[in-house]
Amino acid sequence: MRASAETSFRFSVIFGGRSVEFGKEKVVPPRRSTGAYDPRGPKGYSTTETGRMQQRLIGKDYYRQKGDRWFQFRTSPTDSLIDDVDNTGLLNPLATVEFVDQFAALKKAGTVTKTSATSYAFGFAWKPGTPDRPAVIPVAGTIQVDPKSGLVTAMSYDYTLAHPKGDADAKFYNTVRWTYSGHGLPVDVKVPAHVTKLLPRK
Repeated sequence: MRASAETSFRFSVIFGGRSVEFGKEKVVPPRRSTGAYDPRGPKGYSTTETGRMQQRLIGKDYYRQKGDRWFQFRTSPTDSLIDDVDNTGLLNPLATVEFVDQFAALKKAGTVTKTSATSYAFGFAWKPGTPDRPAVIPVAGTIQVDPKSGLVTAMSYDYTLAHPKGDADAKFYNTVRWTYSGHGLPVDVKVPAHVTKLLPRK
């Protein structure tokens, strides 16, 4: 298996959890996305199962489908195939499936504890630095690693976002579950047939 910067993979991610607003609790409907990513391009794609949403990345060009229309952007450091990936701060699950890289980043920011021969628990304090989010957000999760290749096969984590809303605080208890497969397989991504509008980056 090649180094992490050259390892492609398939992924599936499920976002879920619950929210408490004005004292009322409700379950957040799970949202599942699947796709593939090759950091050598970089190139990749993702499809959201609930709703009609596709995203593609080819080099420095980023494509997003809304309804029947495709929009093209020039990529920026904050772009991602998965909208909620920035909520993880440090983790960036699409950056690499090489555990050595993830371990180094997590160890520098927080704690990593080996819980079995192929699993680790981690925790760190994420500081978003934006006014619409808490100053510090604790993130806790686990990583599963393939014993032979050393590549990540699953990652899960939980965090809470609190947002002022009128006279009550709205809290969202988020749970994210990633699974990885198809390490090293080719990732085929094509430019959409009809890109209806080119939107410049702001």
